[in-house]
Amino acid sequence: MLIRPMTFADITACIEISKSVRQHTYNQLEKDFYSQELFQQELALYSTDTFSKFISESDKLALVAERDRVVAGLAIGKFAGAGLFDLSWICTGLSFQRLGFGKGLINSLEQECRKQNCHKIFAYTFPWLAFTIEFYKSCGFVQEAVLKKHWHKLDFLLMSKFI
Repeated sequence: MLIRPMTFADITACIEISKSVRQHTYNQLEKDFYSQELFQQELALYSTDTFSKFISESDKLALVAERDRVVAGLAIGKFAGAGLFDLSWICTGLSFQRLGFGKGLINSLEQECRKQNCHKIFAYTFPWLAFTIEFYKSCGFVQEAVLKKHWHKLDFLLMSKFI
């Protein structure tokens, strides 16, 4: 496993992985209460423009995990100031899940955050994504808050980790 900065050459694979993971999760857990319109808006965010910004802007970070020169997963986020890092998105391709790629991404992300004098990483997730919550907990995150009827009147959890 290799964790490295995302490059422009990785964008197509990162879009495909992100969309396939979100589609899978939507079909399995969300389609009955998460509107198709809202879901399509979210999928549109996984774009060349979005990933290009995470690669090129100095207040953002984009990492990929790869095996045998194949992108297996990714993590993107932004340095939110005051020692905080906002983990915007982390995922591994469906065939690479539960193989340590996500934890590898988190570990590398923590190293990069320490270089930027961050003391805390935070991420939002949905309360119905039990596997995501367990992943964060296995990486040392704690549930810090429940945000009732937050964005789009949906509940969110705030997960965080001091580093």
